[in-house]
Amino acid sequence: MGRLRLVLPALAAPGFGALCWYLLACRQWSSCMSPGQAIRSVAEAEVAAIAVFGSILLAWAALATVRIARASRKLRTFGIAPAGGVLEDLAESAGIARLTRIDDPSLAAFCSGIVCPTVYVTSGLVGALAAEELLAVLVHEQHHALRREPLRKLLREALVTVLFFLPIVAWWAERKALVSELRADADALRRVGAPSVARAMWALDAGTRYADSVAFGNADGLRVAQVLGDPVSDPLPPLKLVLASGMGLVALIAMIVCLRGVATLLP
Repeated sequence: MGRLRLVLPALAAPGFGALCWYLLACRQWSSCMSPGQAIRSVAEAEVAAIAVFGSILLAWAALATVRIARASRKLRTFGIAPAGGVLEDLAESAGIARLTRIDDPSLAAFCSGIVCPTVYVTSGLVGALAAEELLAVLVHEQHHALRREPLRKLLREALVTVLFFLPIVAWWAERKALVSELRADADALRRVGAPSVARAMWALDAGTRYADSVAFGNADGLRVAQVLGDPVSDPLPPLKLVLASGMGLVALIAMIVCLRGVATLLP
């Protein structure tokens, strides 16, 4: 939280400066206007700002809806296999209410589903991991299911796409995804210990066709450090991202100014 207090002022400074300049200019223009014209000038600025932010919100909601529908359709393409006694027992031990076994020889485990998050494991994974290692995977994925991480992930991805002019949003989304993985790993570490988590992470650290889901694999260096017991750092965003995002805010304010100028031309 302390680091965030350092980043936000640096990010907001360019946009705040442009906004102050705009407000001072509006005040100067308004001083030369009649009261009625001044009120109309302020109203036009407010309408322009509402139009811009409303468009961003609608685009984010529409894109998130499309991605949710696409993810739901993809779930129906998986071939389902019987869970089996051992897997059902481990799922019950991990507290998983909704578990599906996919008939697939690859090694994969992930959490998917928007309304009712479900933990998915492949038959190849069940046959490749020992019981403690499989339990580590299930505890990890159950953490994602309880936090509805699939929905959070889709909403973050939609926000990154809509706010493309603020690259720091993409950095924030990646950090949120990594923090979610670290917390899920921490649950597994408390439950089964580091050796089982490390072996499971090693087995699943490979790209699969389920990589766009909230999957267990793709071990980040910070995840490995946590398993080894090393301190996990919380880095600040690169300065170039902060500066680029500040310029993006300036561009957004400039768009509002332009829309206000267009509004003044309307009868």
